[in-house]
Amino acid sequence: MALPNPPRAILLDLDDTLIDGSGVISATVAMCEVFTARHPEFRLDPMRLARANGASWERSWKDHEGQWVRGELDDLGLSTIVWTRALRELGVDEPELFAAEAARDHVSAAAAATRPYDEVQSVLDELATVDVILGVVTNGSSTAQRAKVETLGPERFAVVVVSGEHGVAKPDQRIFEIALAALDLPASEVVHVGDNLVSDIVGASSTGLGTVWVNRSGASRQADAATPDAEIDTLAALPRVIGLSAA
Repeated sequence: MALPNPPRAILLDLDDTLIDGSGVISATVAMCEVFTARHPEFRLDPMRLARANGASWERSWKDHEGQWVRGELDDLGLSTIVWTRALRELGVDEPELFAAEAARDHVSAAAAATRPYDEVQSVLDELATVDVILGVVTNGSSTAQRAKVETLGPERFAVVVVSGEHGVAKPDQRIFEIALAALDLPASEVVHVGDNLVSDIVGASSTGLGTVWVNRSGASRQADAATPDAEIDTLAALPRVIGLSAA
């Protein structure tokens, strides 16, 4: 499939495409330091608590990812499950009594640690000077993803489709069809930009959209992986790649 050149609309993923969440790990450690100082009776080392949370997160994500992306479980609910398991495994009696507190602190710390990548605002500013409609298609809870859109300027986007608000998530074609219906455009005139070869590239291409893979880490694409129409290592290259550079 060839990219429309230029497209009439661009749909953008949020996490790891527009929004940098790399600061969440250090924010989690800092949050664990505060939590353990507040509860000396547990005699927990902050780094041990942070590692337990990470291990609990991996297991809980496998069990509850579907609920979260469909909006059946919000960020606070998922975090409470994670912290209950982590505290229990560290020997805390009645961990559910303290998990809600830890979850509130963690969700707040994670939100404060996420921010747009350095080049994102300037790219969005450039795209605002050309004739193209911008939208967002993202997996996640309504509260968390809407807050991220706020950091970018919600007025920039004609369409914001959050999986948790519709009960359907990428790579399901239906979430892209919701966005196309809101845009009132055919898929052949729209490009989707994202970092995930499955949820973004497979989902969008199977719906008939052009696709741009944001490969910030320089990852190698496996032979059997989806093939994007274009690949960029930073969003700064997007206007040129899709024929919408204002320069």
